[in-house]
This record gives sequence, structure tokens and C-alpha cells, in this order.
Amino acid sequence: MTERKKMLRRLAQTAIGVIAGAGLAIFYAEATAKPQLQPVDAIAQPQASLCPSPLRGQQFAKTELYFGSLTPTGTEVTAAEFAHFLEREVSPRFPDGLTLLNGFGEFKGANGKTIQETSRLVIVFYPLTTDSNQKIEQIRQAYKAGFKQESVLRVDGKLCVSF
Repeated sequence: MTERKKMLRRLAQTAIGVIAGAGLAIFYAEATAKPQLQPVDAIAQPQASLCPSPLRGQQFAKTELYFGSLTPTGTEVTAAEFAHFLEREVSPRFPDGLTLLNGFGEFKGANGKTIQETSRLVIVFYPLTTDSNQKIEQIRQAYKAGFKQESVLRVDGKLCVSF
């Protein structure tokens, strides 16, 4: 196992422990909040009032990508296959870091049937730039094509971030 894979595994394990409690509250709040839809390109437009004092942060975009694991043949995308996908498709486009969470989900497929499967959630924070949308879409298309998926759910938002 490469050092990068070991680091990603440790990062994921640490993130799960730290984020688990807060993540449940955030997921609940996001799930119950009334969505405010806006064009994807609007995410790249900075807002002067997003990070006022005393927050003293920078405007960043946050994208959550939900990857299903069940393929049309009934097999699942393995942890090793997904790690290779991250290394090949995600990390080169967002080299400053990411968070990987494992979970379980369900959705209604194109055939109208409910599909239950393990899933992976990748979260990236990045400065607001116009090429970010293209990078995210390239990741989604690569996963859909490579693993024969109907879709990869994408959730975007703007945040005030401080390191």
C-alpha cells in the first residue's frame, strides 16, 4: 500500500471519528432546510458579505459527491477500486485534500425500483474559481462511465472557511 493510500485511509478514519457527531446534526439540518436552487456557475461568484468580521475566513465552495457502489451486474465497487479512482480522478483535481466517508443509502432508480447500497461521500473544499465546476463534472463523468452508474449526486454550497 502506497504512503498516499495509507494517508488517505488514516485521514478517512480520523474524519469519521471527528465528523460523525457533528455530521449527523449537519445532515439533519441540511435535509430539513428548504433548498435554494441556483445555477451551478453561481457558486463561483464571490460575495463580499459571506465572511464578515469576526469570522475572518475566506470564501470557499464545498462540494459533496455521493458515489453508489452497486454496479448493473450486481457486484459492488470495492474499497481498492474506489481508492484507485480517488488517486486517479479526484486527488489530482483537488490536491489540497478531501474527506471520505463511508455510508449506506438508497435511491429510486430509473426503473422505479428502490435500490439500497453502500455508498461513499467525498467532500472537497476549494477556493471559488470558474474551473472548479468543470473539475467536479469530470470526476462525476469518470465514475459514471467507469463503474456504469446512473448518476453521482452532487451538492454544492458556499461557506466561510478558516484554517
